[in-house]
Amino acid sequence: MKLDLVSIPRSPSLVQWSKPEMSQPGGISFSQYLGQAIQNVDSLQKEAEQMALKVVTGEINEIHQATIAAEKASLSLQLALQIRSKVLEAYQEIMRMPV
Repeated sequence: MKLDLVSIPRSPSLVQWSKPEMSQPGGISFSQYLGQAIQNVDSLQKEAEQMALKVVTGEINEIHQATIAAEKASLSLQLALQIRSKVLEAYQEIMRMPV
């Protein structure tokens, strides 16, 4: 099961939320999966920052590369925030359930 965020050609830095590989019995834990996703968002943010710096210093002349990197970082952060909101809503709903 793969959920691609955008329909542009894939690049190594594009966020890809996919089912984790079952390399060990039971696969990876939720906290490990979440940690990997957060690291991926962080790396996209850093890549966008580096691309913007390269445009400012004149190392690259094609501003569209920096724009694409910034948009990828923005989309991945928005997705992470939406997932966080849904998880918090689910938690709050569970806490309201009578025991």
